Amino acid sequence: MAVEAERAANDQYKTGAMAAMELAHPVNSIPMALACLFVFVSLFFSCSSSASTYLGHHCSHRRRPHQQPSANVSFALDDLVAKASAGGFATGSYCNGSPGRDAVYGLAQCRGDVGWEDCASCLLDAAGVLRAHCADLADAMVGFDYCVMRFDDRDFIGEGDTQLYVLYPNPQFADEPEPFDRAVGEVMRGVRAQAAAPGSGGLGRGKVDVGAKTGKDEEVEVYGLAQCTRDLQLLTCARCLAAAEEKLREGCRYRKGCQVVLGSCIARYETYSFFFPLTGDEAAREYSKAMMHP
Repeated sequence: MAVEAERAANDQYKTGAMAAMELAHPVNSIPMALACLFVFVSLFFSCSSSASTYLGHHCSHRRRPHQQPSANVSFALDDLVAKASAGGFATGSYCNGSPGRDAVYGLAQCRGDVGWEDCASCLLDAAGVLRAHCADLADAMVGFDYCVMRFDDRDFIGEGDTQLYVLYPNPQFADEPEPFDRAVGEVMRGVRAQAAAPGSGGLGRGKVDVGAKTGKDEEVEVYGLAQCTRDLQLLTCARCLAAAEEKLREGCRYRKGCQVVLGSCIARYETYSFFFPLTGDEAAREYSKAMMHP
């Protein structure tokens, strides 16, 4: 029941701004093993929609200047889907043209607590958005609740990108704003430290009891999650998550939930259990439209 509830909650997140997504440009030249995996994943999920919530995408204002724009991007997206579906994370560089001129650098990652089925489905949706809207451009990123994907014409792997791409606030405010805000700060500091610790895989999760902060007999808990992309060093991860937490404070203070997606990390808190394994029968949640910041 909890999984169904989370998927129902995800449906509430979706807005009319989401463009139709179509997968085009079939794989022509990736290695046979990756091609087979990609085809298997595509067929497995072709009859069902992703449980992951679309948050938003950003396309560069720069066009790729050389002769192999969309072909290399399409190859990169297919390869990222295949590799990250198997391991939850992938990076790579792709070039079918002049060395150093037509290269595409890519990264794909699923949230660390998400199962492989939802991960693979989310990655297919992410590649579909980028292919449909950004394939001829120099760089782009798309965020879903369960995964992120990006590409660029420069090598960004290992860099900490703290540019804000999506801020996703709950329109409702907490009944006890100050104690609630302290609980949010506590849980986010905890998950941030956990995500930036050795051996964490860049993922941190936790919860704090708000009732304990107010002295009232109420069952309100704040759940938090933080994650860095796995190409980052620990210090770079910590810096990205500090920037994400600052964005949460600036844009979502006293709100019952919020999610922020930066170029290299994500942070989210809610008053219900949203990360896996889910617990309890959670009702659907209503969220406001994503705000895009190029």
